[in-house]
Parts: sequence; C-alpha cells; structure tokens
Amino acid sequence: QRFESTTPGAAMALVGQASIHRWHVPQWFCAAGSGAIRAVVKITPSTNQEPSRRLMTQLFLPIQPIPARAGIGWIGKNSCVINRRLGSWFVLGVILTTARIAPDPAAQNHCGTCHRCIDACPTKAIAAPGVVDSNRCISYLTIENKGEIPPELAEKLGDWAFGCDTCQEVCPWNRDVAATTDPDFQPRSGHVRIDLARIEKMSDDSCKALFEGSPIRRAGRDGLLRNLRAGTKKSTS
Repeated sequence: QRFESTTPGAAMALVGQASIHRWHVPQWFCAAGSGAIRAVVKITPSTNQEPSRRLMTQLFLPIQPIPARAGIGWIGKNSCVINRRLGSWFVLGVILTTARIAPDPAAQNHCGTCHRCIDACPTKAIAAPGVVDSNRCISYLTIENKGEIPPELAEKLGDWAFGCDTCQEVCPWNRDVAATTDPDFQPRSGHVRIDLARIEKMSDDSCKALFEGSPIRRAGRDGLLRNLRAGTKKSTS
C-alpha cells in the first residue's frame, strides 16, 4: 500500500525529505508482524497445520523473483515490484511453510515501451531495464553508503536526505493509487522532512532517540548531515 504526503517542498534544500518507505515504523515489523499476515496463516488450513514462519526482507531471500513468480507483480524497469492495482507503493511480507499450496500464475510485465523512470532518475542509476547501478542510486548513496558521496553525484541529490522515490513517483502505475489508512504506515512527526539546523544541534544520542524504531536511524547523525549538506551546497552554488 502507498502513503500520501501533503507536505510542501523545502526551500533551499535546508530541509531534506525521506523516502516514503522510511516515514513509518520499519517495514519488516509492519509486514512480518502485521495482522494481515497472521490472518493469512490462520485462514489457510494447510499453512495453519504445518510449520511456518512470517518474515520480511531482512533475511537473505531473492525478494524480487519471489513476488513475480507468485503473481503479485512484475519487476519494473526501475527494479521495483509493480502491481496493477497498488503500483509499487507496498511492502512485501513472506510466509515460509512446508505446506503444499497451489501456486498462482506468474505476473506478466506491463511496463511496455514506457521509460519514464529511466529518464527521471537524477543520477542516471538505471543502467538498463531492471538493472540499477547501486553506486549511483540515491537510495544507496544516502543510506547504505558509509563514505563520502562523490561530488558529481552529491550535486544531484536535490533535497533527498534519506532514500529516493523519484523513479516511483513518475511511474504511471502509481498515478491513481489510493493512500493507505493503516496506522502503522502513517508518517511520524519529523520523519518526512528532516531539518538540517535541527540535526546540527543534536547530539548523536538525541538523534538516535528521534528516529528510534525508524529506518532513518540507520543513517545516524553524521550520515544525515552529510546528505543534507550535499543538498545545501547544490542549492547555494
């Protein structure tokens, strides 16, 4: 399910935005522990009687091929899983079980000739349809990357402080998807727009406390400052 923001854009990139999937409680908590997945286990007799385990993408599973083969969606040119009804604004939960369950038909690709995500990527990280160069991807650069961001890429960050949604925002399949009302997926205060001046005044501990229970905590104070300052340099150059 997707999430909707009515927050206006930030001026001069002194306030950075976080990717939608990072606004709320961690996605693996929402999906693996959600009532929806627990309900599936209960109402599926074969699953209910066999050993099973609910989990999310924190374990090493080939998470992209699985939903495509299960009929949930196809792998888009931006490498996201796309569903005809939900677009790509959803998280994936998995049930591992020894039960024998009839498979659903594999999903067909419906991207067609569209290449909006490829054209829109600020750093041109989509090297080919379905292939993303992580070393150029803003999500990688602002989250997983622990070093400095190369200057030629830093100037393209815009106001992204943690993650990036650009390739999903331009996808036609995301155009008319309704916003979720699930309380677990609602934005937390201070997690949608991240203020540079506020983070600069914080200690490491207070920054960790602000983002406790959020994926944003992974970047740490130093990582957020690096990302926000990269955007500031671009806006004042």
